[in-house]
Amino acid sequence: MKKLGWAPWAVIAFVWGVGLVTSSRLGLGDAEALYAAYGAHPSASYLDHPPLVGWLVAFFTALGGTSVLTVRLVAMICSAVTVIFVALTAAQLGGRRAAGWSSLALLGTPVFTIGLVATTPDAPSAALWASYIWMLGRVMEDAARTKRVALWRAVILGALLGGAFLAKHTGALLGAATFVVLLHRKNRWIFKTKALWVAAFVVAILTAPVIVWNLRHGWAGALHRLVWTQGEAGVSLRNLGALAGGQLLYVGPVMLPLLFWAWWRLWRDRRLAGPLEQLLLAASSFGLVGGFALGLWSKVAEPHWPAIGYLPLLAALGPQLAAAGK
Repeated sequence: MKKLGWAPWAVIAFVWGVGLVTSSRLGLGDAEALYAAYGAHPSASYLDHPPLVGWLVAFFTALGGTSVLTVRLVAMICSAVTVIFVALTAAQLGGRRAAGWSSLALLGTPVFTIGLVATTPDAPSAALWASYIWMLGRVMEDAARTKRVALWRAVILGALLGGAFLAKHTGALLGAATFVVLLHRKNRWIFKTKALWVAAFVVAILTAPVIVWNLRHGWAGALHRLVWTQGEAGVSLRNLGALAGGQLLYVGPVMLPLLFWAWWRLWRDRRLAGPLEQLLLAASSFGLVGGFALGLWSKVAEPHWPAIGYLPLLAALGPQLAAAGK
């Protein structure tokens, strides 16, 4: 952890300070109250989202009683995990200065600044995406040298990927990004290993509650998101304007072009990229394309839907800024 420098820890301290102050002075927001209700009534899944945020709220309130702080501890702990693993990924690519730039960029992106202190499904989703990307990048880099993957690492990767789906359905996009990266000619040998199938088995076990819940309820989760709430859906200029304006507001007029610059750099250098860069490009592309497509199609789309696609780009941006500053 020493190679991260001071910036990630300063960001975590700031976020925790904000979380403690707001928890003592402000009540839960309307969305947070909904997820607190999830915690009061644990289930295998819910109409809007998978169950992980509810399970986490239930865990912390069982330990410390029901209060604003115990509910918000979910976001505060997840935020620390997110910052640490975004910084570790950046450090893996560009060292301590890169970790610092990525941490500060994370704090400077409004959708994540707010998300770091609000208990929503996005909090555990971001933490699991960040930790999974870092670990898979490390595993694949080690595997490229040794041509083997330890089974205990496969179990952890399966747990992280399955957990990402339990946090939000967008975890499926992370799985798709992983599949695309593994299809690269340098990585295809992994399909012949036991580790891949061990990881897939763990993912299947963890995602089973959501699948079974939807089967028992006539796929209510998918129908709610894609049919029942989409009476006026369709690609339109109105949706395009709302999507563009939402990204400028939620990502910011400074960070938005910087993050797309980071994506372009990853795309430009993709032929020379190592496994970690390949994964950052794939994960960001799937997250952004999925969020943008829904935003263009749905009249009730929310501006934060593509946000998970920016998270890998924050890890990529730090090394690029550090290299540009030399």
